[in-house]
Amino acid sequence: QSGISALRKMPEQFGLNATTELSAQLFSFAAVLELDLYIRKNELKTGVKKAESIMREMKRHEKYLPPSLHIVLIFNYGILLFMSGIHARAYSHFSQISQLNFIGVRADLQSAARLLQALCLYEKGDTDYLSYAVINLKRQAKKQKESYRSEILLLNAIGKAIDLDAPKRIVLWEKLKAKLENLKNDPLDAALY
Repeated sequence: QSGISALRKMPEQFGLNATTELSAQLFSFAAVLELDLYIRKNELKTGVKKAESIMREMKRHEKYLPPSLHIVLIFNYGILLFMSGIHARAYSHFSQISQLNFIGVRADLQSAARLLQALCLYEKGDTDYLSYAVINLKRQAKKQKESYRSEILLLNAIGKAIDLDAPKRIVLWEKLKAKLENLKNDPLDAALY
């Protein structure tokens, strides 16, 4: 936490007259580290509040944010919301990632965001929209330069799970787990895994 604070105060410490671009980059590095810290420490309530503050501040830096850090900030906020059980808001943040025009930037997080959109709907019990969303999310995944096999497997499983009763769903998740274990060492899927 003190390192993050020092990063934010770096221009004053060195007597720099920071440009708008440098201020935005320092903000984004510090914000990513801070949200990561809340996720790792499982401080969800505080993390969500801090993320809301960071998102408000991000608007004034948006033009100068590095695309990869922009994606990570939105993703981390979505993760904090998801872990807190605030699935509707998490869904909107994960879907926001797919609407950014950053082609080829953090494809692993874009893929994970698609999966988490489906999981948000699944957790909310929104089965009517989930079956449509899974089809759409698979279409988006297949448009990527390199598709993650694990992403397609997961989306297929989520799509099937909505129509199964609890015992059959357990069997489905066990089969999925075994298939994912086989992909764990795949160089492409390792980033998503």
